[in-house]
Amino acid sequence: MSNVYYPDYLQLEKILGAQELESDKNGQHAHDEMLFIIIHQAYELWFKQVLYEVDSVMGIFRDKVVDDNAGELNVAVHRLQRVKTILDVLVHQWEIIETMTPLDFLDFRDMLRPASGFQSMQFKILEARLGLRMEARFGKQYYTSQLKPEHKARIEALESEQTLLELVIAWLERMPFLRPEYWPGEARFFDQLEKLYVGSLVTGEEGNAAMWRRIFVDGSPDRHFTPAAARSALFIMLYRDEPIFQQAFRFLDSLLDIDTVIESVEKTGHLVCVDEANPRCSIAADISAQVVQAAFKALRGPIQMVTAPHTPVPFSPVLEDLYIPSVAQIGAAVRRALAGGSH
Repeated sequence: MSNVYYPDYLQLEKILGAQELESDKNGQHAHDEMLFIIIHQAYELWFKQVLYEVDSVMGIFRDKVVDDNAGELNVAVHRLQRVKTILDVLVHQWEIIETMTPLDFLDFRDMLRPASGFQSMQFKILEARLGLRMEARFGKQYYTSQLKPEHKARIEALESEQTLLELVIAWLERMPFLRPEYWPGEARFFDQLEKLYVGSLVTGEEGNAAMWRRIFVDGSPDRHFTPAAARSALFIMLYRDEPIFQQAFRFLDSLLDIDTVIESVEKTGHLVCVDEANPRCSIAADISAQVVQAAFKALRGPIQMVTAPHTPVPFSPVLEDLYIPSVAQIGAAVRRALAGGSH
């Protein structure tokens, strides 16, 4: 029979003794500093669990074969759904810290300088694990400038490690369904699909044909997904109701969960959607429509969409650069959202 003792198993003495108030050290006790510490410690504990789950999913996808028959894809979906649930909890957890007024915070804020939540190593590791590379960050120098040398070295070392995004792309590229040998004696599936899509375009949409090829055929250095991965992802989406694709679809869908977006809107009252696409037929437009339908009363101001401008079509390769939202545009949209206006 085990002699495990609850407080020892959870190391409660260590955890419950890990709250040292800076205000007490300075002889100026601030009551709400305890809440501030516990909230952030809870965040870090949940970050540890999220990393644990993400690392396990990455371990599954590092294999050259993700065995559907052995349930590996189902396990990956289940664990990513757990991550989603944890993130939901983290959003709602902020309601607790909102019981602390700004003046309560000012009682001890100056004693915490130069510490900042931006120094959270686990959150930075999570961002890197998911696929956010240093070259894609805003304020690259500041991102690591506030870290200790050993932490900075750890973050920089992550740049050479594989990410979940890269593993998912490699998995999609291995999909066999679009190989030529599976389409004998007829036009390849994607050639037919491209012909149907281009034939459906109306006057003023001719430039979308070039965008199609950029996403699914030729590729572009500014896109994360390769054409092969994008083709497989679209194929899975189109045939998601077929039993063979249901788990693959659930996995891809778990990477973009609209419920999480809606819950965030209900909490913050704001939404900024950034998408490299035409504003009228973009994922941002679809998300915006779903949020308006599900959480309209929670919005404190107009939804801000940062998308491609209405460029003349058909447009030249030079104008294709205009389809990439800039940092300045995103920043301006965030300011508009917080101001509650559209200008």
